[in-house]
Amino acid sequence: MVMRNGNDDRSARGWWDDLPPRIRTRVACPPAPEAEGETPEPGPLVTTRELARDLSRLALLFFAIAVANMLFLLVALAFIGT
Repeated sequence: MVMRNGNDDRSARGWWDDLPPRIRTRVACPPAPEAEGETPEPGPLVTTRELARDLSRLALLFFAIAVANMLFLLVALAFIGT
């Protein structure tokens, strides 16, 4: 006999009830922390100086790759031409 599909007669949360209790407690959302005061606002993730430095490094990396590709192609052309 064929087993019925679990989605036939169940609600949307039926899969949650099928989990073992230890897994349900491990995966459940933790309770929200109680507000004992105002939480400080997070600062910016990166400063403008760090962003400019990282972008300039990326641009130099792209330029170095382009130069390396050109040198490789010139060597390949020199090898084929002889």
